[in-house]
Amino acid sequence: MIGKFSPASIIQIKTRVITMNKTELIDSIADKTDQTKADAAKFLDALLETIEATVAGGDKVQLVGFGTFEPQHRTARTGRNPQTGEPLDIAEATLPKFTPSKLFKDRTVRQRASCRVQFSGCVLRLGCLSNCARRSGLTGSFSIAIELRVNVRISRR
Repeated sequence: MIGKFSPASIIQIKTRVITMNKTELIDSIADKTDQTKADAAKFLDALLETIEATVAGGDKVQLVGFGTFEPQHRTARTGRNPQTGEPLDIAEATLPKFTPSKLFKDRTVRQRASCRVQFSGCVLRLGCLSNCARRSGLTGSFSIAIELRVNVRISRR
């Protein structure tokens, strides 16, 4: 952090997240299988109910090429309230866990980003120039130098 500014506040990389909801998923299934939306909705509901019932029963569901749904047991433990610092008893729980398969990870990484831009350095020098000017005896107005160093690395996946 230099002065009031940090490199992160000067350069903001914006990402857009697109979320597909259940209706859009049903539409996509219906289009790809040449079925009606009602049939696709029944199929999706049956699939989700079967996965939920199987995992709730303590078994795992493995879809080769997609991933594995399985129950994960957490033992009881003592935690802390972050506001007061008081100890809390956290009860044991069994929660669903999804682990994507290697094939699924490879497909989504390739489709999501064919190239990756990495900013490895960003330097903003504001205070240095005013201190150097004062030490040199310069008075009056002077310009502020901003140095922005960006290294771009493109990697294919």
